Amino acid sequence: MMKTKIRLIAIAAIVLFGLIGWTGYGQRQPQRTPQITWEYKVQYVPGVRNMSEETMNKLGAQGWELVTYQAINNEGGTIGAGNYFFKRARPSQP
Repeated sequence: MMKTKIRLIAIAAIVLFGLIGWTGYGQRQPQRTPQITWEYKVQYVPGVRNMSEETMNKLGAQGWELVTYQAINNEGGTIGAGNYFFKRARPSQP
């Protein structure tokens, strides 16, 4: 009879400490990762030429990443001018 009481008290204590520990775990503040915001740039290139590799390397050195290119057809149906779309991470705001 005495052993049964001791076992019940031990089990109750384990459950109680487990609940207290679990509650404390649930109340922890989750770590927030900083929100990344983006800025965008559209570079128009007229005529039938493409943006030069040198120009693209300069933009890349400034943090710009080419996202897509949009060819603009002229009236004759041949590819003419085009838009280059770039993005880069905006610096963090304190």
